[in-house]
Amino acid sequence: MSGLSVVNKQTILKRLSNHASIGIVCLTAYFVGDCVITQQKDAEYKEKMEVINQAVTKHDFEMAKKLLGEYKEKEVLKAGDESIFELAIKRGEENYNLEKKKKTNENKLITTLEKQEIDSARAVLRDIKNIGTHTTDEIKSLEDKIYAETEEGMFNKWISAVSEDQTEICEKYLEKYENGKYAQEAIKEILIYDFKKAMLDISENESHNIILNDARTINFHLQKYSNKKTKLGKILDIDSFIKKLDEYNDRAADSVIKPNIFGKVKFKRTLENYWDPEYVNQRKRTIPTGTEGRVILVYEDGNVIVQFPSTEHHSWQVDNKYWRVAKSYWSKGQINVAEFRMEELSGEQSIYIEKNRLKEEARNIMANFKAYR
Repeated sequence: MSGLSVVNKQTILKRLSNHASIGIVCLTAYFVGDCVITQQKDAEYKEKMEVINQAVTKHDFEMAKKLLGEYKEKEVLKAGDESIFELAIKRGEENYNLEKKKKTNENKLITTLEKQEIDSARAVLRDIKNIGTHTTDEIKSLEDKIYAETEEGMFNKWISAVSEDQTEICEKYLEKYENGKYAQEAIKEILIYDFKKAMLDISENESHNIILNDARTINFHLQKYSNKKTKLGKILDIDSFIKKLDEYNDRAADSVIKPNIFGKVKFKRTLENYWDPEYVNQRKRTIPTGTEGRVILVYEDGNVIVQFPSTEHHSWQVDNKYWRVAKSYWSKGQINVAEFRMEELSGEQSIYIEKNRLKEEARNIMANFKAYR
């Protein structure tokens, strides 16, 4: 080396340096490539294991066992993973079967309760306790379900509920314990609530439909429990109630008269002061008094649209403000359609059927209440 010039030394050193760099690059590429391959294998392995996990999650334990067996044959599994997955599949299957068994027994208990078989439900609960599938809290929950359906349980639930819920509980009680020791109290609770609600609705001047529905509910319950010999004569003042019902009906009936859709009617008179004079004149020219028609639409304000099949001509002006929906009929060629107040029409029960319904319900209440005096 001593005989080499300075230039040659530098050249040799440079070449050695280049060769070393190439070696490092090659070695680095080898390790990086190996890491990439390893990562790919790990990802593929994790994917295979996830397929087994998904099968267990979906309770497809046979598929999970099959996959595990295939991976074992192909020597895909890492050391120790086979026993881990075998245990996971085994425990998953055991837990699933346990929950399935619990649910089956609970459904059996609930079914017996629905059939009102309290003793059978208690027998099922004893079996559940002996099997040992349920926790203490779960057993307590099932005991509460049984108690809630017993006579005492329903009574305690009823007396602690709010008024609206009490009547519903009382009705359920009477369905299960028709002749139970609290049957008379339950009937009184239902009927007293019915009458109180009706009185409140009357005092607040509720709609005719609401009061009519109240009266129908009272009659329904009076008829339903009429053979139970429940005495309400000293609790409810039926005469006062009927009087208030009649007063309400006299006051409200005229404002709630409703025609039946497609009910037959007859044009009997014109309310001159209600309509625009021009509209009245046009309608008179088109539909003479006494013409028969049928109701095809009812407005909330009490007006109705009536069609008169026998009328074949018309003299309407389309700029009149009272055509409203009638215009849509005219555009279809139905020119024999006009708007009326109900008071302008006659139609027996077709229109005035609502007026007498509440009176009829009041008479029925008086008749049905006789069984409770």
